[in-house]
Amino acid sequence: MELSSEMIRNIKNKNPAAIRLLVGRYQDYVYTLALRVLKQTQAAEEVTQDVFMKVIDKIDQYKGQAKFSTWLYTLTYRTALNHRRGHSFQQEEPLHTEIPGQTSPPGEPEERNRILWQAINSLPAPYALIITLYYLNQLRIREIAETLEIPVNTVKTHLSRGRKKLHRLLEKHYSKEELL
Repeated sequence: MELSSEMIRNIKNKNPAAIRLLVGRYQDYVYTLALRVLKQTQAAEEVTQDVFMKVIDKIDQYKGQAKFSTWLYTLTYRTALNHRRGHSFQQEEPLHTEIPGQTSPPGEPEERNRILWQAINSLPAPYALIITLYYLNQLRIREIAETLEIPVNTVKTHLSRGRKKLHRLLEKHYSKEELL
């Protein structure tokens, strides 16, 4: 999932095919992180666009010392925080709402996904963000700490507490055996 040096060179040269590939490969990750920080879909979409414009403009700043995805997530996180500071949101939107007429039993994949996202979204923001970065974006603890500019032990603590809270929330929908 990381970018090759040739791909980075093509992005530096503003190659349209390379830029399309970059966006296609990382758009969902950038959007998910922005949404996790901002909790508003329109703002997350704006930040996602801003991030890719910044990547194209600032690709020279990527030195290859860390994984490209770590650099990208750091850029996304900071852009989302700056966006949040610069805008006051009227109301947070629910990130995954109930689908009208949906009657899937709790064992169905769509229903399980919906329940999981509702549980994640109900966690305190730091826990939800770290769980998303760790499980969905598959960042290592050290990478999360670098991205969020917090100590590694804070990441570990938030991850542990977030898991426990998430487990308690999911116990309302599933038996303990189903959660293992």
